[in-house]
Amino acid sequence: MQQDLGIWRMVLMCLTAVLSSEVGVNQPNSVTSAAFGENVTLQCFLLEEDNTDPIVWYQQKTGQEPRIMAMSQKSVENSSYYSEFKPPKFTVVKGRGFCHLNITSIEPSDEAMYYCGIRRFEIVFGKGALLSVKGKKLYLLATITFFFLFLKGLIHFNTKIIFK
Repeated sequence: MQQDLGIWRMVLMCLTAVLSSEVGVNQPNSVTSAAFGENVTLQCFLLEEDNTDPIVWYQQKTGQEPRIMAMSQKSVENSSYYSEFKPPKFTVVKGRGFCHLNITSIEPSDEAMYYCGIRRFEIVFGKGALLSVKGKKLYLLATITFFFLFLKGLIHFNTKIIFK
């Protein structure tokens, strides 16, 4: 009986150690909405404040594979950016316990799932954050209207149109 109790204590201690040493990231806002032209910050909090592993940001558009956007490391001042995901449009902001992604001048093409993760032997992802662009139908209508007027010769390239 005493031996059985000792085994259960050992099992409990191991489970407690495994559960309390959670590794990963937390993306608290699973959906973020922003209007055309706005700026947005997608949050990524590190569950280990003193993490030294690289933090990665990925973008996944509907029906496509995830694409790496940026990688940041605590020991390196500047983040690395990939493909078209470069500042000033996309900027990683890091500090003690977080590694957020700023996106400026939101466009309909920015609508996607954004994942932050810790790169270890494998990448441990957060749950992701869906960026929804408000008013994208209005933007599409304005683009079609502009194109139609251009074809009719009523608008020329030197015309300035400002959306507010």
